[in-house]
Parts: sequence; structure tokens; C-alpha cells
Amino acid sequence: MLNEFKKDLTAQMSEIKNGIRSDINEIKDEIKDIKREIKNKEEVKQIATDIDQMKIETAEEKEDLSLRIQEVENRLEKMQKEKIRNNLIIITGVTMSEGTEEDLRVAIESKMEELFRVKAKVRRAYKIDDARYIIEMEQWADKLTILNEKAKLKGRDIFIDSELTKTERGIQKCIRDVASNSSYFF
Repeated sequence: MLNEFKKDLTAQMSEIKNGIRSDINEIKDEIKDIKREIKNKEEVKQIATDIDQMKIETAEEKEDLSLRIQEVENRLEKMQKEKIRNNLIIITGVTMSEGTEEDLRVAIESKMEELFRVKAKVRRAYKIDDARYIIEMEQWADKLTILNEKAKLKGRDIFIDSELTKTERGIQKCIRDVASNSSYFF
């Protein structure tokens, strides 16, 4: 009986040991899973941090590029203004004979002398459309003289203005639109 009890006890202890070993293995597996999850969470957290950093860097680069683009646009606008500084644009009312650029230049010089009694030197002149011409003056002073004398053209269908850059033309168009749609009188 003692032997049987001993065998029974040994069998039960063996079962308990196997159960404990099984539980230990399950716990080890769970610990491995938890460690893997923690590692994955850390990786996800690191990836999220990296993404946030990339967003910040991208925003900074975008801001820098925006500033550079604005600077280039400003330089371009300044260059356009400088290029057309001596230019006048005659709008409507003046028709010149067809011919070479040189013929047009001479015809415009004589028309300026006829209209304003000013001997202005024209560097270049070219036709935009039927009655519009861009005229580049030799000297800034000649342009100013003509702009000051253009009041003599009142009552005629000849209009002379400074040539404007694309931005300036847009601004002038907006001003004209507001003025024409406005109920106020200036």
C-alpha cells in the first residue's frame, strides 16, 4: 500500500511538474509576445516621430522655397520694370504705314515731333496690333517730356501711357473694374 501510495504520489507530482512546466512555457511565450508588442510599439512610436520630423522639415523647406520663389518673382518684376522703363505704349488713334521696324521708328519720331513739338529719339518701335505700338525711347527724359505733354492730346483719340508690367496691368485692370462698378464718383 505504501508502494502504491508512493507511485500515486509520484504520478501526481509528475503531473503537477508537467503542468507547471506547461504553465512556465505558456508564460514564457506570453512574455515573448509582450516583448514583441512592446518592440513593435516602440518602432511605431519611432516611425511616428520620424514622420513628424519629416513633416516639420518639409514645412520648413516649403517655406524656404516659397520665400525663394517670391524673391525670384520680385527680381523678375524689377527686371521687367527696368527693361520697360523707357517704353511708352501708344493706344489707338495712331496708324503708321506698314514697313520695317526702322520705317516705323522714323514715322513715330516724326509723329512725336508733330504732336508735341519735341525731338525725341526712339530706340525701337514695334506694332502690337492694329493701332497699338510699343516704343522704346533712347532717353528717360524724352519719355518724361512726352508723358508731361500728353495732355495736349485731350479731345483726340490718341492715348499715350507708360508701358506696364503684367502685374501692374492686372492692378490697373482691377482699379478700372472697381471704378466702373462703383456708385461713387471720383
